[in-house]
Amino acid sequence: MSQLHSSDKTAEQAQRIAAQAAEWIVRLDDQPDEQTLKAYQTWLAQDPRHAEAIQRLQQLIGSVEQLTVQYANLQVPKQILQQALTPTQQRSTRKLPTKTLFSLVLAIGFGIFGALQYAPLDYWTADTRNRSQSWQQHRLSDHTQIQIAGKGAYNLQYNAQQRVVQLLQGAILVDVAKDAARPFIIQTEHVQIKALGTRFMVTHTTDQTVLTMLESRVEVQSTQQSQASIVVEAGQQIRINAAGFVEDHPTPINPQLFEQAWQQHILVANGESVVEILDILALYYDGKLSFDRTALASLKLTATLPLDRVDESLEILAKELNLKLNNSVPFYIKISKKS
Repeated sequence: MSQLHSSDKTAEQAQRIAAQAAEWIVRLDDQPDEQTLKAYQTWLAQDPRHAEAIQRLQQLIGSVEQLTVQYANLQVPKQILQQALTPTQQRSTRKLPTKTLFSLVLAIGFGIFGALQYAPLDYWTADTRNRSQSWQQHRLSDHTQIQIAGKGAYNLQYNAQQRVVQLLQGAILVDVAKDAARPFIIQTEHVQIKALGTRFMVTHTTDQTVLTMLESRVEVQSTQQSQASIVVEAGQQIRINAAGFVEDHPTPINPQLFEQAWQQHILVANGESVVEILDILALYYDGKLSFDRTALASLKLTATLPLDRVDESLEILAKELNLKLNNSVPFYIKISKKS
């Protein structure tokens, strides 16, 4: 009983300190006078946990303020705290109950956690982003058309010399508008793709970038400068990762089949590793897929999988490859080999 009582007391102290830290951050953001600053320094000196709480909350606030989040409840955290601490329009600070302030801190924390589980930070700050179960078409200022599918995001860098699309993640199908004065380039962390024609697909996931040519041709340069650029033509596909080109030469594909699969929201897997397949399915899942990449790397599959029904696709993988799906936590699925 004494240990339980001690644990409860420690938790209560941590809540109180977190609430005090939240109050101090708001007060210091409001043009503090010398007396306020002196009181703040005194509070910091009272307990080393005070400085730790301030540091944690400042890191939390910094992360949130970088997010351009679509959820209405994820506002700028300083504004949330200030509204809570000063519910009227007066400038003076009013102290709320400890539990109320601590709950606000927790809400912000869970908001960040949820957003970053859904997608990394650069997704939330991108010029254009798309949600997991969404297929959209965008017309750019030069009349180039980009179809984007699933959890994707890209930035645009257009100027007088070139047109650059920085694909941060996701799958796009591009119809390039002609502009003799400005080359059109797709960039990912693995590759630079310079369009020499019109129509192609690019899928960028955690470990690799896959280029699928539907029409004409492109020039491909790996970020590994030791490798020479290659030309990929219609009816060919190539994979590029951090080490460079995965294959020595582009692989022949049926462009009509891949375009039809795109329009029907289907993933065509032709002997790919299940890790590659899961990376793509993760773009279409409204949550997080977790798996051991090393443990599953040797498993391969040939199949067509629905991208608009990820749960069904996972069930197919589990049945064909003897995998276990653990979805006990909402919006989080852990995939592993059955023992």
